[in-house]
Amino acid sequence: MENFMVAINVVLPLCILIIIGYIAKERKMVSKEAFKQVNQIVFNVLIPVVLMKNIMETDLSSTFKPDLILFAVISVLVMIAILWILTDKLEKDKKRAGSIIQAMFRSNFVLFGLAIAGNMYGMDNVGVTSLLIAFVVPIFNMMAVIVLQIHGMDQVNIKKVIYGIFTNPMLIGTFVGFVILIFHIELPVFIKNAVSDISKMATPLALLILGGTFELQSISKNIKTLSLVAIGRLVLIPAIFVGLAISLGYRNVELISLLVMFGSPVAVSSYPMAIAMNCDEELAAQAIIVTTIASVVSMILWIFILSSMGFLI
Repeated sequence: MENFMVAINVVLPLCILIIIGYIAKERKMVSKEAFKQVNQIVFNVLIPVVLMKNIMETDLSSTFKPDLILFAVISVLVMIAILWILTDKLEKDKKRAGSIIQAMFRSNFVLFGLAIAGNMYGMDNVGVTSLLIAFVVPIFNMMAVIVLQIHGMDQVNIKKVIYGIFTNPMLIGTFVGFVILIFHIELPVFIKNAVSDISKMATPLALLILGGTFELQSISKNIKTLSLVAIGRLVLIPAIFVGLAISLGYRNVELISLLVMFGSPVAVSSYPMAIAMNCDEELAAQAIIVTTIASVVSMILWIFILSSMGFLI
């Protein structure tokens, strides 16, 4: 029962924030256009600061596990390559294909990883999770930029793709975080406090915006695609890669970190990025909402199954 409550306590607050944003739009407290304008702040400032903070606070000395990092990185790259090939064959609309590929591979690891691992094993034991976040999330972000840039443009221009990668705010935040971490740069207290405050704002505001731009009536036309995305993101992908991780001997906090990396819902930041990269923003928003709601059930079941089998102690 405790594992059930961990998953519920992580997922339900996200759903509540989405609902509040939706109600605010429906009651015309805030217009949909205003939500989209605020979204620019989230994409260009808030989320990059969160990524920077997560990376610069990672303790590499006590948690560095090359085999786990190598497994995670290779698995993610293989997953993206397979999803890219299959989606481009099945979906002819490039803008929709870009949003589908991103939704299938880009999990909400930053938010769910520390929350679930910390609740299960204590915040003093989540160094492994933080380490994976530091290595895997930048790959998620970089590949999302590449996928969306290529699918969002009418014609592929290599120079524009490269320029889009190096000027992407999330990748800049990631790079700054690694510079601070590697060179042991000590930030002034007032900057640390500002970074901490900004990081607390990012996800709640992104979820409110998501709810405020969500169109419930349009979900029916995407129901088939959304069903495939939810099954792939929450069931098939974790089944394949967590199963492989178990066969390689990963257990406990390492395994729960990999489970959340592969099995958590679509990352909230995928919506503002879909807008910025001219891909299907409506589908991107719906994928986040559907997988977030469905993950209340899927994450509970995954934790329960793996715990019952003795892989999570």
